[in-house]
Amino acid sequence: MVARRTPAVTAALRALTRLGSTPAVCLAVAGTAIGLRAYRGAERPGMPAVPILLVGIGLRRASLAASRRQRPAAGDWLYPATGYSFPSGHSTNAAMAAVLLSGAARDAELPVWPAVAAVGGCYAIAVGGSRVYLGVHWPSDVLAGWALGLGWTCTARRYFLRQRRK
Repeated sequence: MVARRTPAVTAALRALTRLGSTPAVCLAVAGTAIGLRAYRGAERPGMPAVPILLVGIGLRRASLAASRRQRPAAGDWLYPATGYSFPSGHSTNAAMAAVLLSGAARDAELPVWPAVAAVGGCYAIAVGGSRVYLGVHWPSDVLAGWALGLGWTCTARRYFLRQRRK
């Protein structure tokens, strides 16, 4: 992969990978939650997306501390990175954002929710792929990040949907 990198693709993926950062994902989820609350009105409570996201970030950080896996060789990096690599934080964040944003669109009964889900899935895949391309993660880091992000947010959403029905 290192030998096939091009300047144009590298620039595009450097920009894309920023969208999977913790600040970017927190802003997107919080902004969507606020916007949908205004759209829905206060009488229809929404999913607690921000707390779900924050707990997911905590779970990822605990996983990083437990695994202590080193990143690929720094000489291959095309983007700055710190800390351990497993699971990928950007991939976890992107997967959580995809589930939370598409779920919020579905909960708000927006007719475009399937498109939001499709775009969210493509976004999560692209962010994860960018991390491998940029040389800061192993493919297994990205797969673990997706699994953690999807597993946690789907479980949390299911729990809160069941609580709402009681």
